[in-house]
Amino acid sequence: MFSILEVSKFTGLLATAVLSANLLLGILIATRYKKTAWWHRLPLFVKKIGLFTLHNITAYVGLALAVLHPVLLLFEEGHRYSIITIFFPINAPAQPWINALGTAALFLLLVVVITSIKKVRKSITFRRWKVVHLAAYAAAVLFLLHGLLINTELKDQAVDLFDAERMVSFFSFIFLLVAAVFRIIFYQKEKRKRSVAIIKSNT
Repeated sequence: MFSILEVSKFTGLLATAVLSANLLLGILIATRYKKTAWWHRLPLFVKKIGLFTLHNITAYVGLALAVLHPVLLLFEEGHRYSIITIFFPINAPAQPWINALGTAALFLLLVVVITSIKKVRKSITFRRWKVVHLAAYAAAVLFLLHGLLINTELKDQAVDLFDAERMVSFFSFIFLLVAAVFRIIFYQKEKRKRSVAIIKSNT
């Protein structure tokens, strides 16, 4: 039988994996992926689902897991957590500032998901939505730092940065960093192509 603390740890790790996949999908969607050779080689059923649909699904699943992760601590007998210390963890029983990183990430994630709802997105205009959506990167950094630094036994002690649980956050951070770099490179190439096309059209 798993303890509440172990279930909370598992949901945190699962949230890390799902939200990392969500951000990777978001980075991919921002490119012209449908024109690439690998997209045309994918099975038809994958194409019918679409990356945008998967992006939305992983966002909602990741958000649900990210909320469940701290809420479970309300039922953990070894520590005295309350609604206040979970969502405003400055006075949390252990590692308050590291917990605050996770809470800040959760609030940013809520903003990103809520503003991505179709009606809300239309009401704030696409340009403003795009600026707000960039908060997903800040949320990812905060969430991964929380996962790297937190003592999963909820003790004010140093952590083993090379344990299996820590590796999930570490490799997620590396993958997202590499993906973000490639996205910036792709954006710069596209920008140069548009500039060249404009110059040629004016000559």
